[in-house]
Amino acid sequence: NQPCGYPMKRIAFFLTGWTLTTFIVQLAEALAGRGVPVDIFCDRNHSPLIDAVRLEASPLIRLLPQRTAFCPPRTRAECARFLQETCAEIFPFGHALEYGAVVGIEKVGVALAFLAAKEWKVPLAYWSLELYDMHHREWAASMLCPECWLEMERLAHKAALVTIVQDNERGDA
Repeated sequence: NQPCGYPMKRIAFFLTGWTLTTFIVQLAEALAGRGVPVDIFCDRNHSPLIDAVRLEASPLIRLLPQRTAFCPPRTRAECARFLQETCAEIFPFGHALEYGAVVGIEKVGVALAFLAAKEWKVPLAYWSLELYDMHHREWAASMLCPECWLEMERLAHKAALVTIVQDNERGDA
């Protein structure tokens, strides 16, 4: 609902490095159903297939693929360069729209959302359905520089107003 008759500001979702899944689409649809416009920033490697048609059905939801395609950086320098290049593409867009909040989905998405929230001076929410650490060899190997993303995740989690997880065990973690 719109408090005190003020229009709702847009909410930005960041899901770089993560596939657009039904649960993300459902959240965007629920927000749009309440009059909240949603922009979903994603990289070209993880752009949706089936759910893109669902998103096009709502005029309040926009899918905004980044020009850059996410390939897991191998070093801290590559991680920093990826974040700088992606932020340089996204930040001017966000300033023009005046977002009311940002939602970071999983580690890379929350790293970008954390930087956007600081830049745009808006609240940050972290949505993590999977909590991976260095003990998850498959995840660590796929990220190539997992220490960078875990470090960014910790900073973002501390800065977030809320962190959403899918069960009590992950909540305890």
